[in-house]
Amino acid sequence: MAIALINSSGKIAASGPSSGSNCTFNATGSNLVVSGGAQGNFESGALAAITPSDSLTNTWTSLTKREGFTSWRSAAQLFYVLSPSVGSGQTFNVSSSDNTAIGAAGFSGVAAFGAESAGGTSAGTTTQPGSLTPSEDGCLLIAFLCYCRNTGDPTVTIDNSFTILYQGASNGQYVACFAYKVQTTAAAINPTWTHDNDFGSSVPSVSTMAYWTPAASATLPGPRNYRQAVKRASFY
Repeated sequence: MAIALINSSGKIAASGPSSGSNCTFNATGSNLVVSGGAQGNFESGALAAITPSDSLTNTWTSLTKREGFTSWRSAAQLFYVLSPSVGSGQTFNVSSSDNTAIGAAGFSGVAAFGAESAGGTSAGTTTQPGSLTPSEDGCLLIAFLCYCRNTGDPTVTIDNSFTILYQGASNGQYVACFAYKVQTTAAAINPTWTHDNDFGSSVPSVSTMAYWTPAASATLPGPRNYRQAVKRASFY
């Protein structure tokens, strides 16, 4: 069964230190939901934990939090639920005492979590999450980026045929950039995000990536097995 996007959304972080952010979409039909938290502070202290949740009280699995630090701190982290409770108007949250933006999406046709990349940071205008090689054809890859934007809308692209589902930030806040790709043939991949960089080396950008395997397709009986099934049915 091929993996397919069901729906997605995102929301900017509140101005200044906040309790995180939330977004809402109809996740009906999804058997995987993934959210990402883009987090940062304008201080030298450690970042607070990010806690994922949703309005249908699913139990979330947290992947590794990837962090960068120069003068200020940035972090990117992915979370997911397999076989979730889903519905229309479902709200997804990332909560933290630090400024945190969210991107989230639902997918169908997913079997299991695969692996995550080592993550990557940058003080420039390009950031990579680290190379990852899916275990089989047809896997879902999610790439997530956090960086800080000073004024105006973010300007972000990603290569390797990823599709950006959400990118957003408020002035002087951390941008959440959420992208996906269903990889036809399994191969090593390390996409490059290209983005603006208002703060230079003061605020590093951070990226992470993970993949999930596809559900097995139903196998139709071959001609010989089909004839045998017909004979058995005729016997009864």
